[in-house]
Amino acid sequence: PFRLSFPEKLSFCILTHKPRSHFVTNVSNSFRKKGYAVSVVDFKNVAVKIEKGNVSVFDKKSKKDLLKFDAVLARPLGAIDLMQFAFSMNVLAILKENGLPVINDPISYVYGSNKLTEYLLLTRMKLNVPITFSAINETNPFRYISQDRLILKPICGSRGFGVVELKRREKFRLSNNEVPIFQNFVRSGNFDIRLLIVNKNVVGSMIRFSDSSKTNISAGGKPIRYEAPEEIKKMAISASIAIHSTIAGVDVAIDKDGTPYI
Repeated sequence: PFRLSFPEKLSFCILTHKPRSHFVTNVSNSFRKKGYAVSVVDFKNVAVKIEKGNVSVFDKKSKKDLLKFDAVLARPLGAIDLMQFAFSMNVLAILKENGLPVINDPISYVYGSNKLTEYLLLTRMKLNVPITFSAINETNPFRYISQDRLILKPICGSRGFGVVELKRREKFRLSNNEVPIFQNFVRSGNFDIRLLIVNKNVVGSMIRFSDSSKTNISAGGKPIRYEAPEEIKKMAISASIAIHSTIAGVDVAIDKDGTPYI
């Protein structure tokens, strides 16, 4: 098991768009059980002020100066629009520029908010990714990927939302100006592997079983504790480095020849 140990009297901030989420509730409780002060701050209550060359960022509700915390755990992604995302990135950049440890780095969230960007960065690291095709409003991906079975996923999304399995000659619809990503289906069995990376170390891994194309636990996937082989651990660590993430969840699928894919 992975353990974190901090000096006493540190104060932490969880900065999020979902202050009542399962993640925020459990992590904040973990901090408190360890005896550390933790505040959950909703991005909607954060304000930025620029005056006479000075920049301040604070919680309008509690009046707390966010720069007074010792570290920030950020959760800036979710069902938000581009303006809210841009504001959130500015807030995290201000905190980082003023010497506050921000986990993850703001650039990691910029990369991680877009699946096509992620696959491009993984490819630069020479990591295996499925054949990937993306174009605005594309409705016939089989012209470009010569496979009988594809996965459709939105270019922005998480937790399996919007992920659909497609078969050749099967009709599907996109909303106007949607940007889909299509990939060949590389998973040979009814499982994939999820690894949790913290600071370039694999701190946990599991196999997720599912009878559908989605293995996400939130979508019905069944987890089993699993010690991943070193080859897969190295791939997952390289993937976290590729998108500049201190904390990352990396999924690996194994094809019929035993080749692992991010």
